[in-house]
Amino acid sequence: NITFFLAESEYITMILAVVLLASFIAIPSMLIAQNHNATFFAISGIIFLVCMAILLLIFVPKIVYYNRQRQQMGRGTDTTAIVGGLRRSIAGSSMDANISSLKVQLQTSS
Repeated sequence: NITFFLAESEYITMILAVVLLASFIAIPSMLIAQNHNATFFAISGIIFLVCMAILLLIFVPKIVYYNRQRQQMGRGTDTTAIVGGLRRSIAGSSMDANISSLKVQLQTSS
């Protein structure tokens, strides 16, 4: 479903909320802290928190959606890949069938 993969606005809004909350907590604590180690720790923690929020809120919903779609299609044991927006099965038996059909096509075209 292409619309799901492009509909990330609510997750981007959550990311902005995390960045805003982290800024409200980190900036005052960095200004108050006189210790350079504490300031470095606060800056490092905020950078880590923001990066993890971006990565998790963008990619985890896609992974969950993809796994649900695989289970609904009855392909719980197959290995599938999304190539160019299309779902293609790369399981052993279907791969062999695809290879043999390509061989036949090559022989007929020669």
